[in-house]
Amino acid sequence: MVKDGATLSDDKMPDFDDLMKNLFDGLMGSMLQGISESFGKLAILVSSAESHGRDKKNTCAFYRNGVCDYWYWEEEPSGEPFIINIIKKGDGWYIDPHPIYCALCFTYEEKEYEEEELEEEELEDEWAEEDEEELEEEEELEGEGDWDEGELEDEWAEEDEEE
Repeated sequence: MVKDGATLSDDKMPDFDDLMKNLFDGLMGSMLQGISESFGKLAILVSSAESHGRDKKNTCAFYRNGVCDYWYWEEEPSGEPFIINIIKKGDGWYIDPHPIYCALCFTYEEKEYEEEELEEEELEDEWAEEDEEELEEEEELEGEGDWDEGELEDEWAEEDEEE
């Protein structure tokens, strides 16, 4: 405020552009920090939902051969979020859902495994372990057959001396 006709000189007057820049930088800085924190939390949420949905999808009684048998449309669905693939099957449309779709699904029922299926899975695991062991043995044997020319010449020289 100016008293008794006194005026502020231009050098004491705050620059409007500087004021706006400082205000903008301060607001943007705090907004960006808030957005950054929100994205970090959102990334954790999405990652958790995908993990949970993947577990549900792999153990769901309705998910077989890459198709969810529960969700069904008479016409091809469009605009549905979190769908990997849409499959025409018989007279309807089915989906291969994204794990997030499965995470949010309220119709989940856990598969009931028959004893034979469990035994087959155990055998497959054993066979996979045996295959890994065989590969490791083959890799070890591959290195044993490599000879250095100098070693071969020394060995041949020794054989000639013995004869």
